[in-house]
Amino acid sequence: RLIANRTAQGARHVRDYRELLEGRLLALARVQALLTRQANAGASIRDIVHEEVAAQAHHGGQFEMIGPDIILAPKAVEVLTLGFHELATNALKYGALSVPDGRLTVSWASFEKRSRGWLKVDWAEEGAPVREPSARKGFGSELIEARIPYELGGTGKITITPGGARCHLEFPLRQTDSILETD
Repeated sequence: RLIANRTAQGARHVRDYRELLEGRLLALARVQALLTRQANAGASIRDIVHEEVAAQAHHGGQFEMIGPDIILAPKAVEVLTLGFHELATNALKYGALSVPDGRLTVSWASFEKRSRGWLKVDWAEEGAPVREPSARKGFGSELIEARIPYELGGTGKITITPGGARCHLEFPLRQTDSILETD
């Protein structure tokens, strides 16, 4: 319901609403496919990033993924898939993926914080067309800056620079229940 309502707020016309909602529903379908491959198991951050970015990029050389293969808890998979979908969609509309020569780098690493394992993720676009930053906070910004802290107990910050979007996420690596969890 939140996705449908927030999509309606950001849509300019019915066709725009349909395209935005369809993209978000497809991202949810990809989450379900990742999480139902094996009952109650998470998914690899590498798979999540690749699925969402490759769906939007002009070609495989337009993006780079840097980081170890880390399996995330189901809840993290759900939230991050939607977050990466929003970032990739915006990169295609306005950012580095909107031009053939734009580049996107997504890097991640685990680290220790307060005697527990955490994950940090950085999304960095280069070569995006110059545009005025929007004063409006969209669904993607709300998801990254509010839902990630709430759902995963971490932090999320997105900024728009002249070269494209930058996003930094941090959250604890812990097992959290999925809405898709089964016995």
